Amino acid sequence: MLGMEPTIPTEKKTNVAYSYIRFSSPAQMKGDSLRRQTEASEAYAAEHGLILNYSLHLQDLGISAYHGKHATEGKLAAFLTAIQTGYVPAGSTLLVESLDRLSREQITEALTQFLQIINAGVVVVTLIDKMIYSRATINENPGSLMMSIVFMMRAHEESATKSKRIGAAWKKKRQMALETKAPRGKNCPNWLKLVTGEDGKKLYVVIPERAELLVRMFELAASGLGKRSIANVLNAEKIKPWRVGEEWAESSLHFLLKWPAAMGIYQPCRLDPETRRRIPEGPPIDGYFPQVISNELWQRAQCRTQAPRGPRRPSTHNLFTGLVIDGHNGFKMHYNEKTAAGKTRVYLCTARLRPIGIKSQMWPYDQFERTVLKHLRDLDWSSLVNKGPDQETAKLITQIADAELHIGKLDAEINKFLDALAEMPEILRKSAMARATTMAEEMEEVQARAEELRRQRDQLTAARNHMTEGIEGFKSLIEAGDPQSRLALQSEVRRRIKEISIRTEKTRQGKIAKIAIYFVNGAATWVITSPIVRGSIPSKAVEFEAPGKGRHTLDEAPDMERDPDEDGVDQATLAPEVGIPSST
Repeated sequence: MLGMEPTIPTEKKTNVAYSYIRFSSPAQMKGDSLRRQTEASEAYAAEHGLILNYSLHLQDLGISAYHGKHATEGKLAAFLTAIQTGYVPAGSTLLVESLDRLSREQITEALTQFLQIINAGVVVVTLIDKMIYSRATINENPGSLMMSIVFMMRAHEESATKSKRIGAAWKKKRQMALETKAPRGKNCPNWLKLVTGEDGKKLYVVIPERAELLVRMFELAASGLGKRSIANVLNAEKIKPWRVGEEWAESSLHFLLKWPAAMGIYQPCRLDPETRRRIPEGPPIDGYFPQVISNELWQRAQCRTQAPRGPRRPSTHNLFTGLVIDGHNGFKMHYNEKTAAGKTRVYLCTARLRPIGIKSQMWPYDQFERTVLKHLRDLDWSSLVNKGPDQETAKLITQIADAELHIGKLDAEINKFLDALAEMPEILRKSAMARATTMAEEMEEVQARAEELRRQRDQLTAARNHMTEGIEGFKSLIEAGDPQSRLALQSEVRRRIKEISIRTEKTRQGKIAKIAIYFVNGAATWVITSPIVRGSIPSKAVEFEAPGKGRHTLDEAPDMERDPDEDGVDQATLAPEVGIPSST
């Protein structure tokens, strides 16, 4: 009978349960929702001998289910994926407070998602009424599915009604702001606060120290400082951000310097239901907030922040800009000048913006450049061609073949539909034509994708074939060394080299660097080098072709066996030009 609590089917039943907790507003964190849903799940699991699995951490806190974001980007999306991949086995139990925690979307979307979970063999239990939904219970009692549909419809209608009411309330507030300039609430610019005046009316007042800092930001911008430089100034003075974080960020400065609220202007907005972005609605309201930045200062700051910055002067200090990576972790390495004791030395350093725990490595740039250029100058470039397609080209060839196979299948299917069309009853022709049209559109998309893949393949093939063209001119540029030649050399390096990886290691002889050079045609060579004497060029760097593709081959480089250089001196024993810093 409908309303009776069915028993959980025993076939393929496991004792593993997952608790999904969701509420719509971050403000509900302050309430009882999280505790209530958590305790209800734990109590049900204990009562029915279920073991709660918390590995997926199924909590969408402060995420609305009205637009389905929780099912595409939230933890519920992770659960649905875990079902498809088999991580959550059939027979598992999903505990939810009520069906509206799973979805508040329209009934078609909500029911599809619900049945996706059920048909995967997962049992859904609603804790508020102890109802159990599974394939067995629904097939045994179809009325339970009808009741679930009613619950889903009611959940969507409640959210839709609430959305309309909230929208109407905000529309009224925006209208009042336009007519009376009445404060719309505590949510206001960070340099203001909402207070109650002597007449009992609410009004916004300026926080003096924050207003003073805001004026300073605009003055710095008007003087020509960029947003990053302003952030550096504030952080150096240990000035805390107004909202969250320990330091001022460039993005925060960008927002503040573009916000007309600094001039007292309020721009009413509405939330787009599709993109969830704020869209201006109605005219800006002048004089709504207390004005902190004068019109003259605002204009000066905007002129400097929006002024076009002329073309960057080409720099040839670093011939390998954007090509060098840290072989230990894959992060970019940058050209960096360091001054100590009155001397400036240049290093390649691992990117400063890297995850905590990832160590940085440094290597003298001058030595790196001399080593790589000498290697490229002396390299037998003919040995780098005809090595067969690299992984990227091979992948494109496979993708093209798959696309062509798909096109052939679609073409055959369309022809099959068209041949059978004449014999179809009239009632089926319309749907058959719609299906054929859909397949034809899909085939056009696949054909366009295949054409793009062929273009990429041809581009890579051209790069492979032309890599050795003009090699004597390339070697002449290496020998020249004048500024104009360096500019041309920089371009030629980028035309031939895809990536350079550095991995530093400590050996018995001292610190060495394994340098892997990956060319645009998929070939690769190695150079192993060590610190050198001022003015000398490594003459006995170890070279060999990489045995495979990818950064993992760095581990396969041989141990360095240094031979004496042309003067008969073992380079490993020479004092370095600059100290080789340890990884930090």
